[in-house]
Amino acid sequence: MTTNATAHNARRRPLPKGVPMLMLTSMLMYLGFYALIPYLSYHLTHSLLMTPALVGLILSVRQLSQQGITFLTGILADRVGYKPMMGIGMIIRGVGFSLFGLVTTPSLLFLSAILAGLGGALFEPTRDASVSALTPAEDRTRVFAIKKVLGNVGIALSALLGGALIAFDFKWLSLVCGGSYFLAAVITMYTLPAIKVQVERLPFKRMWNTVLADRFFLKFIVCNIGYYFLYLQMYFTIPIQAVSITGSVHAVSSINLTLAGIIIFCQYPITRFMSRWSALRGIQGGLLLMAAGLLLLGSAHGWALFVASVAVFAVGMMIVEPASFDVIAGAARPELAASYFGFSAFSMAIGGAVAQGSGGYLLQYGTEIGMPSLLWWVSAAVAALSILGIQRLITDGKKVVAHSEKFV
Repeated sequence: MTTNATAHNARRRPLPKGVPMLMLTSMLMYLGFYALIPYLSYHLTHSLLMTPALVGLILSVRQLSQQGITFLTGILADRVGYKPMMGIGMIIRGVGFSLFGLVTTPSLLFLSAILAGLGGALFEPTRDASVSALTPAEDRTRVFAIKKVLGNVGIALSALLGGALIAFDFKWLSLVCGGSYFLAAVITMYTLPAIKVQVERLPFKRMWNTVLADRFFLKFIVCNIGYYFLYLQMYFTIPIQAVSITGSVHAVSSINLTLAGIIIFCQYPITRFMSRWSALRGIQGGLLLMAAGLLLLGSAHGWALFVASVAVFAVGMMIVEPASFDVIAGAARPELAASYFGFSAFSMAIGGAVAQGSGGYLLQYGTEIGMPSLLWWVSAAVAALSILGIQRLITDGKKVVAHSEKFV
């Protein structure tokens, strides 16, 4: 949208039918995810005395089990419908999360990670595709911003929940977090309208080839790997750095609470402010801020600088995420929305696996060689590569102009 009057009408428009229920279940899943995952690395390294390398491998397996197969689950969802895929995925994720607090051996922890990842692979692309299918194109960025704000209400609550339950036992934290996914599954199956976008079932090969033939989309997904390399540091190395800076495990909850508070109050205004730039330009600026936040974190030695670094990182996230959603939704054919969103998760699978697989090692190695900021400088270099890749897309020609629509 380009006119003030149209933008004003968009802000007043009620949410499409079914979207509020999607937002409610997203909030529950944010609650369960962010209450558990930041404490998981602490539990594995401190309670179970596992090495950072092994913990990074377990987290990478969860990431790959999810993002590595979402293209296939997305294709399946486009054929059979979104609602059952989401419900089943939430139940499987709930089982995986519950097991994290009940098992202690590496083999069973790997099983928990695989179940948690598989559940996410079933509901993640279908959730995003459902929002896209139920929302008019001109309203997507506004709806995504509102969804993000409500999701961060869940994150804010997760900081309180995680901080309270970790004081008792990690087992109770994992069971409650798993339970949030079971509740989300019940709400989805009983309240969400059926969403099926294919009038006739398309052959798997045709769906597969259609996505792989979209060169702009594929190049964008490669560029987005850098974003997830930075973003996934929040689940492993940033919590470790926070405890190191503050000397308290409660700093992990403070990360979530700080991020959630900033996003709740700033996401929508920032999205509106960014409407004057194209989505791809916004992504470049967001990546630059995220890299700056991590570099600031690497030099932080006190609480004030730590909070400032998290705030800068959060602003970058708030710029990149709505823009990426808009680019992917704009590139996708309506009948292949879940397939596109599923394939887009490869960027998280690769970026996240590399981030969590190498993050612990780089943090440890940097300390050993007298370069404690090594990981954060590597992250900045990755961000720079992604920014250059996006610039290449911007200068590629007319096809980029067609896909890089402005924020609503």
